[in-house]
Parts: sequence; C-alpha cells; structure tokens
Amino acid sequence: MSTSPEVVPRYSKVFILYPRGVVTGGPTSLHLLAHEIRRLGGQAFLTPWKRTYSRPRAEAYDPLNVPEAEIEDAKDVLVLTSEFSFIDLKGIKNAALAVWWLSFENSVPYHVHRLRNLRLRSAVRSQLMRKKILSGEYGQYLRAVRVRRKRAIHFANSYHAKHLMNTRFHLHADMLAAPAQVLASAHVVQKQARQVSYNPAKGGEKRVQALSSQRPDLVFVPISGLSPTEVNRTLAGSSIYLDLGYFPGKDRLPREAALLGVPVVVANLGAARFDEDYRLASWQRIDVHSDAWERDTLNAIDRVLRNPSQARQDQRPFERQVASEASRFTDQVLEHFFELHSE
Repeated sequence: MSTSPEVVPRYSKVFILYPRGVVTGGPTSLHLLAHEIRRLGGQAFLTPWKRTYSRPRAEAYDPLNVPEAEIEDAKDVLVLTSEFSFIDLKGIKNAALAVWWLSFENSVPYHVHRLRNLRLRSAVRSQLMRKKILSGEYGQYLRAVRVRRKRAIHFANSYHAKHLMNTRFHLHADMLAAPAQVLASAHVVQKQARQVSYNPAKGGEKRVQALSSQRPDLVFVPISGLSPTEVNRTLAGSSIYLDLGYFPGKDRLPREAALLGVPVVVANLGAARFDEDYRLASWQRIDVHSDAWERDTLNAIDRVLRNPSQARQDQRPFERQVASEASRFTDQVLEHFFELHSE
C-alpha cells in the first residue's frame, strides 16, 4: 500500500538576519519567509543585525509571531541574509549560508561592481570604492559568499535580480519571491475621484513635482511615513497608483495597489521591465528617459480617469499574477527549505 511522502525540514534550524524595528518591503519579506517556514513545520528564527540590537521590535509584525534567536553555528543549520548584512556573517564557519537578493541594485557588491565600470576619473572612482569597501560589507561578502562559493545558496526575489546576478556576477539564483499582502479593512475605503497616490522614493518625488505643476486638478498623495494600515487605506482610496522611481527589486506598493484593484502606472525601469515581475500593459510602463515622459504619464492617468473599468480590465493579468504569489511562495519555500521522504 503506497503512502504519501512526508515533508521534512532540510535544516534543523534556519536563522534569518534582519533589521530590527524597520517596517519596509525587505524586512516584511524576511518576516514572511520565517513565518512560512514555521507554518510548514520548520524551525525558523529572526536574528537582529548587530547594529539594530538596541531598537524595539516593530509591532506591525506581531501577528506573524516569529521568535528571535541567536545564531547556532552548526552543520545542519542554515543562516540566511539579505544583501545588506554580510558583515553579520563574520565568524560563521559551519552553518550553510544563503543570500536572498531582495534589492540587488542597492547592495554594496553591486555598487562596487558598477563603480569599476563607470567612466570616472580614477581618483574619484577609487575614493568612492574605498568608502564602500571600508564599510566591511564588501570584504565579508567576498569571504562569506565568493570564497565559500560552493557552500553559498542564492535566492532572487525578482527575475530582474536573477538576470543581473547571472549576467554581472555569473551566479545562479533560485527564485524565492515573497507575496504582497493587504488588510481586509482596506477594501472598504471610499475612492477619491482624482487622487493619485505615489511613491516619492527612488527618484519618484521630482518627477511627480513636474507633473503636479501642470495638473492642479489632480491630488497627488505621497506614500511615505505611514503605517501598513495607512498605506493600504491610502492606496485603496486612490484612483491611480503612480511609481516613477527605479525598481531595484520587486517593490511591494504596485503589487499591493493591484490587490486593491487600483490601476498602476510605473517607470519602465529595473524589475518593472520584466513581465515575470510586473505583467503590465504597455501603456502602464512609462519611458522616463524619453523627452515625452511627462505627456505619456499624464495620458496614462487620463486614460484611467476616463474609463476606469477598461483600465482594470487591462490590468487583469497583473492582478492575477499578484493574487497567485502566495501559493507560488509556498511552493518555493517547500522546494528550497524542505525535502520529501517516503515513509
């Protein structure tokens, strides 16, 4: 009589380095990973970066109920870090290592690689590289990840990061993409007819300022300094979500807007260029390096305002893509952190 294979953890414990007290996309992904491993029967813990020990834990993550613990450096243990805390891997000799590249283009290794190829005066380039290298992050990256290359596992949160890692660093990465999530209460917020919420980070603020001076009839509301509840309610109350900054990774705000049924318009940069990350219609992607970017952006906004139901219809593939992220994430966690054993 055949029996179903048993799912067992690949590692006795998984320790996930994270910045305590920070509520942004990266820490959210790290919390979700730890929570999912524990939900599936594994032992996963969060370990604060040393430079964030003094901060209190963020209350926004209390519902996930993930405990903290100090790293145990043993052979059956996995230590996972994002691209921002290589220095916290110092001294780890026995545990397996994993790097989850959440925002690849913001990492010190990528900055050093980019500086080497920039056409700057050698003195300027050397000064900038020295600053990056002296932070300790790059040296620890080389020791922990490049020297121990055969023992290091790489995960990419976006196809954009996976592509860059392959072409720039010649590293293979498996996909591990955390899902976007929204609060149920956000769905009942009344929409404001001409409200455009936007992300002021990563270059978006200056571009929105240029647009708002031309269109005083539009109400531009920045998503900044808000709690997760306030973010969801602001998005849900908007007719459009606009993100004209660069996309170093699979940013959560456009995906949260899609879950709330809000049409999205983004800069065609970074991860937003990849259908595998953002399955958007062509009119929803703006070439911000074009001389006509302001006209194209305002045309996209007016297109939504004239016919919001058609805009939603155009966005259906993206909404379906985002809605399926949670199940894909579970499959990826099972694949990378668990094994199937026959009973």
